[in-house]
Amino acid sequence: MPRQNRVTPHGDRLNGPGTRCTYQALLAELPAGAMVDIGGVPWLIYDGGLLAWTPGGYRKRPAEAPAGPVTVITPRTTVAVLAAGYRPIIHPSAFLSRASGFGHPSQGTCMIRPSRASS
Repeated sequence: MPRQNRVTPHGDRLNGPGTRCTYQALLAELPAGAMVDIGGVPWLIYDGGLLAWTPGGYRKRPAEAPAGPVTVITPRTTVAVLAAGYRPIIHPSAFLSRASGFGHPSQGTCMIRPSRASS
């Protein structure tokens, strides 16, 4: 049976009970809507920048652009769907926090390349 037919929703997310599947990727290669872990904090890639996830919603926070790979916490199959152009419904707090004003990477903040997928 081809691998794509064997992937279950939880099979791509969990290694075992309470153990999440993660992988490494360059931030600039990930699509908008993916979630990454930087320094133990979950971040949403959104509007060309990053928004920190908090229990109260997404928050705009300065973040140093990692020089190397980041830990991706969104399952690979979901990242592939986002890269193909799917646009998820984002919590309203993301719109209030607009990530577009992060600044230039040389200033110690994070600006990433937006997804190339069409809207």
